[in-house]
Amino acid sequence: MIRGAGALLLLSALIGCANPQEQLQGDGLIVLEGGTLIDGTEAAPKLNSVVVLQGERIVRVGTVGQFAYPPNAKVINLTARWVVPGFIDTHAHMPDPVDQAEVLRTLLAFGITSIRSPAADPSSGVELRDRLARGEILGPRLRTAGRLIDAPGGWFSGWAAEVTSEKEVRTEVRRQAAEGVNFIKLYRGLAPELVEAAIDEAHDLGLRVIGHLANTTWGQAASSGIDGLAHFGRYATPWELAPEPHRAAIRRACEQCKIVGDEEGFQILRSKVLTDGPEAAEWARLLAGRRVTIEPNLVLLHAVFWGDDTGVLEALEPAYAPASWRDGKSFNAVPHPYRTSCTAEWVREAQATYPFFEQLVSLLKRNGVVLTVGTDLMNPWMTPGVSYHREMELLVGAGLTPEEVLAAATKNGAIALGLEGEVGTIQQGMAADLVVLKSNPAADIRNTRAIESVFLRGRKVDPSGLLGQR
Repeated sequence: MIRGAGALLLLSALIGCANPQEQLQGDGLIVLEGGTLIDGTEAAPKLNSVVVLQGERIVRVGTVGQFAYPPNAKVINLTARWVVPGFIDTHAHMPDPVDQAEVLRTLLAFGITSIRSPAADPSSGVELRDRLARGEILGPRLRTAGRLIDAPGGWFSGWAAEVTSEKEVRTEVRRQAAEGVNFIKLYRGLAPELVEAAIDEAHDLGLRVIGHLANTTWGQAASSGIDGLAHFGRYATPWELAPEPHRAAIRRACEQCKIVGDEEGFQILRSKVLTDGPEAAEWARLLAGRRVTIEPNLVLLHAVFWGDDTGVLEALEPAYAPASWRDGKSFNAVPHPYRTSCTAEWVREAQATYPFFEQLVSLLKRNGVVLTVGTDLMNPWMTPGVSYHREMELLVGAGLTPEEVLAAATKNGAIALGLEGEVGTIQQGMAADLVVLKSNPAADIRNTRAIESVFLRGRKVDPSGLLGQR
């Protein structure tokens, strides 16, 4: 035992070896102290966390007691609160200018701090993106595609950029690149050789490519290097998983619903494709290996399949939509407008097939596919903000854990937007886009709606105040 002066010397040495608090310097520091941090990296939650903001950036992340703050720092006590990265909607088309400000504020009130618009008039999409970046309009940061590129005669004929040759598709990609878009969007009618040419041209120009495809399957697009795919279920290409003789019937079930017999493809899909079989596993591994981001958009699929259920519509809370939408003829229509005239047989088989599509989502996650959260905002029933949180609930219902869904909503969304070094996680140097929750989202994903405050580019905004401007 050490006594007397020896003990004092040892104590002095131990104190000298202790790590002192880091003295933070600078003006305008905002310190979020004491909350449980779920940082988006899929690391374990950090209790008693400290997140220090300065300007538009996160400058330090640590734990209580690690830092000493200057006297003018603003310290916000977040005891019994949870801090998560700002949410990212990877499929949010923008409304007409008359409703834009309201929709953008509503998205922000629901914690959505970044969005991707997969198709827009190039000039208006780029202009809105830049105005948001300059702070002229309050709302999430935006990445935008231009007009979707399709074969002639498609669903958006007359608005889409229609092409018939590799030369035309390359010319269109170059034209959109010159207009300043962030993405190229490829649509259903394009054949595989045109999809491949578009991807090649876009990548040469440093642009990412996303697709909502049909004539080109997901597997073909992945092999050609596509960066992201939108939609799932009947809006994707599940027929590629079935033996060749059955593919036409499955595709007919996905694309048609008005004649008795259209539904038979759903029965074949469930009986001929094993979600735990080698073909499905190989398909999932291809998407994972190519790092294709997948946005399931189950919320729209579910709304269409159960489109005559007023309870499903009520759960999507149409009251949060702009008044012009609520007063329109299609947004609140029952049945869902995309279900109009579908036979009862088709509806029954579609609903019976929904669990199969959930199993495919789970298969993708198990194989390491990068899943994101997207809503296809601007479609009927897709209420701004509400539909996003409903999508997270449906992903949990498909077999993902709340932690995996949070990663899809944050880190993975940033990957899909090409902003993984900017947003999506709470780390030093990242943009100060955060959401403060009053309840634990890892315990129940529905707690992502228990939003106390939102930080966008370091600016704190009150959700109730945003919604109060409606």
